[in-house]
Amino acid sequence: MKAFETIGTVVYVPLEGGFWGIEGDDGKQWLPLEMPAGLKTAGLRAAFRLREREDVMTMHLWGSPVRVLSYQVMG
Repeated sequence: MKAFETIGTVVYVPLEGGFWGIEGDDGKQWLPLEMPAGLKTAGLRAAFRLREREDVMTMHLWGSPVRVLSYQVMG
């Protein structure tokens, strides 16, 4: 599974007990398996380096599971 870069916005999704996600500027939805504490702010814009996790299933019916490798907050 290759790492990739994207720019997007942190969102709090109030489904299934609530969880943090990333909505990419390209319209894709990413579900971090462990959201870094520094990103837990709805509306935060950042550049992300992510790795998609195809070997993991989640109970959330939203986004593709990813691991956040690094990020840089924008603005």
